[in-house]
Amino acid sequence: MTKASSNSDNSNGTTFIYHERQQALLCGQHALNNLVQTQTFTPSSLAEIAHQLDTLELNYMAVNNNNNNNSNTMSKDYLKRIAEGSGNVDEYGNFSIEVLRSALLSQFNLNLTNALHSEIRTKEITMFDGFICNKASHWFAIRKINDRYWNLNSTLEKPVWISHFRLAAEVEALSDD
Repeated sequence: MTKASSNSDNSNGTTFIYHERQQALLCGQHALNNLVQTQTFTPSSLAEIAHQLDTLELNYMAVNNNNNNNSNTMSKDYLKRIAEGSGNVDEYGNFSIEVLRSALLSQFNLNLTNALHSEIRTKEITMFDGFICNKASHWFAIRKINDRYWNLNSTLEKPVWISHFRLAAEVEALSDD
């Protein structure tokens, strides 16, 4: 974790920004913590959410399988899903969007809405306080702090200021990926 200082409109001219740096392949954890500006989420807490989601998915598949087949044999899809292992975390600690969404909802009552959703795309980008982004299978956060947007990517040495104009271009570029 690093704290970066920058010029801002605070009385002392300094803004402290919480910024976790990349460790292992835990970019999802770092993106969440950077977004909420505190060390809230741990690999084990996110893995627990992933396990809960996996259990819900498997239970749903099993119930639907039994309702459709009226037998005790498991469908090929259900057996394939079991053989694949978790769909919400891999052995390296990469978490799915559903884990990130569930973590923000349970801890902060924050909804994570897809930026490509038509209702979101019609709004001014600067109406939003933060973003969880994914580029090339890497999660990172962009967050408004003291009326400025910051790229809080855990692979960066320190947070990088993004102008309001550049923010729109960056989010648009992410939606093209």
